[in-house]
Amino acid sequence: MGTKKDSSLKATISSENKPGTEEQAEELVSSNVLKSPLPAKKPRSGANHFHIAADPLRVKSEEIRLRQSKRTQGLRTTEISNQVLYEMLSDILDNQAILEAKLQRMMGTRG
Repeated sequence: MGTKKDSSLKATISSENKPGTEEQAEELVSSNVLKSPLPAKKPRSGANHFHIAADPLRVKSEEIRLRQSKRTQGLRTTEISNQVLYEMLSDILDNQAILEAKLQRMMGTRG
């Protein structure tokens, strides 16, 4: 079962592991024998990065959500005017239009 190979392998390993002098070690280092066989890592270049644009509907819905949260925080200290009501209703309608567009896309892809 490969006993000759095993014994010859053990003999070569044991002959390689014999202690040497410091001069021999310095020669090995200077002759680049002990350098790593793997090359050093290359620095990453910026060319591998690419930008994926944000979904405009998602960005718009986040803006609407932010405006609504600001309004609800400020309602306690200010009075509600017709302008505030108009902005709230228009935001609701914009949000509804976004949701309907998403629903239409989903229905169009399935059917």
